[in-house]
Amino acid sequence: MSASEPSALREDRGLAAYGTRSAAWMAEDTRRSMPESEDTLRNLKSMQSVQLAFAAAGYPNPPSALANIVAAYVKARTQGLTSSQIASMAPGAGELSAVAASGVSMAMSNMTPEQRDNVKNGDDVKPAELARIGMLLAFNQALTRNSSSQESETSGSSAAYDSLPMAQGPAYWNTPKGMAEMRAFATTLGLGWTVSAPELLRLGPAAIETFAKVHMEKETYEKLTKSIGLSARDSVKEVEFYLRNGGDPEKHKEHVDSVKKNYEGLTQGDPAAKREATGAIKELIESDGGAAAKKRFNKRLDRIRPGHPEVEEFRRGMKKEFHTEQEETLKLKKKAESDVIALEAAAAKSDALVAEQRQIAERVDAKADSLASLLADVSLDKPKADDGVIGKPSVGEESKPTGAKQESDSKKAAPDPATPKAAESAKTKPEESGPAQPKTRTVSASKPSGPVPA
Repeated sequence: MSASEPSALREDRGLAAYGTRSAAWMAEDTRRSMPESEDTLRNLKSMQSVQLAFAAAGYPNPPSALANIVAAYVKARTQGLTSSQIASMAPGAGELSAVAASGVSMAMSNMTPEQRDNVKNGDDVKPAELARIGMLLAFNQALTRNSSSQESETSGSSAAYDSLPMAQGPAYWNTPKGMAEMRAFATTLGLGWTVSAPELLRLGPAAIETFAKVHMEKETYEKLTKSIGLSARDSVKEVEFYLRNGGDPEKHKEHVDSVKKNYEGLTQGDPAAKREATGAIKELIESDGGAAAKKRFNKRLDRIRPGHPEVEEFRRGMKKEFHTEQEETLKLKKKAESDVIALEAAAAKSDALVAEQRQIAERVDAKADSLASLLADVSLDKPKADDGVIGKPSVGEESKPTGAKQESDSKKAAPDPATPKAAESAKTKPEESGPAQPKTRTVSASKPSGPVPA
């Protein structure tokens, strides 16, 4: 190594060498007690299991250096299996599969999102990161090997929890040696804050690994315990339940924030309501998460402050966060489907009525058109005034007045001779027909003027 080499590069190389030595130590520790043929078989099965575990986790092309470190961890963790067991065990089954999945999960959960993206793309992992993962897996293996010689004791723990890798009863982890190992292990996983949480350390490496999967922070842990009322073990189970139900490890913090908000909104600080809500959560996360468990959870939440519309939003929020709203959603969906069927039937009936009314309207329009056409034909056939319509004189008779009308017309034509205007008119207008009539004096009969001669 050159003296002029940058210190950061020298440090990376040193860490990489340390990580490689960690993997080599795990492999050497396993190799000492087996013949070469068996060692080759275990290497092959371990690597195959790791490749499958990476692919199952969404990393189909992991860098070879990273895969080698995890494979060494798998080989060391499965050394308790006989060679015949290893030979007959498929790489993606049994303990080989479980340990490989645990190693891949441990390695990837201790990377940043950017580093995980690099692994997904098949890019090499930085030497310092490889070193840290190698030390983490080697330390885990050391804990496991040490724990295997200890007497396991369980205290009220569920079978599912106790069957997790490296799970031990509180008796060993509560000893000074066990607590010291757990503090070192938690710090290695990036959970240094747990050194001041002995109730967590007593649960053993599996609990710390579970927290590492979601990058648990002290503030989030205290929301689960101090605000929502869960114990340390309950908090671990809550994370497990969240992951089993497809929760995104990167969004667990947001999940807990939402649970706390809805919990406080639903209970409104009422102690009885808080006990019921906390009890409902505990019962659910300890269950199999099936339909019956979700139904019980919903019923318990429904008993909290019924008849208070202001808390309904928070009740729905709690159900949504624990994925139990699906039961009620199914009921609502069935009701909605029934309503849709009824609406479709009503719409079909309405469409039939509209079609019938349209047909009636079309028939009425057709009749109206027919009547209008008939009336138009009648109008065209009606005789005109000069075609000899009854009451109208013909062309030859139009100038011949008859009856009273003739007399009236004569009166209108002959002006009164007593009027000066008529007399003047008589002088100026010659007679149109016949001989001239002699002029006669008209005596007024209304009043005599002067004495009448005898």
